[in-house]
Amino acid sequence: MAIVDEMTSNYPPFASNRSRLETYILIYLAEQEDFEKYRQYLHFPKTFFQDFIETSVNNYYIEGQQHRLKDVLHINLDHFHKLVLFSIAKSTRFAKDKNGKVSEWLDDFYKRIEDYVTFTRTDLKSIEHQEIQDIEFIREVMCASWNEAIEEFKKDFKTNT
Repeated sequence: MAIVDEMTSNYPPFASNRSRLETYILIYLAEQEDFEKYRQYLHFPKTFFQDFIETSVNNYYIEGQQHRLKDVLHINLDHFHKLVLFSIAKSTRFAKDKNGKVSEWLDDFYKRIEDYVTFTRTDLKSIEHQEIQDIEFIREVMCASWNEAIEEFKKDFKTNT
């Protein structure tokens, strides 16, 4: 969402309505002088729009604007970091209120983050089989591990950019 907000605020073709976008597309097509692109625009407008948007995002962020992309990535990473910590805290409260077990904590935690992750609830099964009874211990370990992972990711990101 941060990329969309950034581009609709600061990139003229995306900062207005569809008819204005089409004006920018026609200017783009004229500058390209590529008849095949005109044909694609006329016969396959949806595909052309997708390609135009992808090209525009790449040009805006990757070619000479890497600092903006880094800023967006840092904002999204911070948001995701806070989301997971919040989910850990809420799941801990949920499990304690129900006098629940680790499996209930994991179920609640996964429900809170499933839209943001690529792993499944099944991937967390190994935690259940460790016979941990203390929900607070799970919270402490998860928070510490998560904070460590985020710091490592940030460190790697700084050295690779």
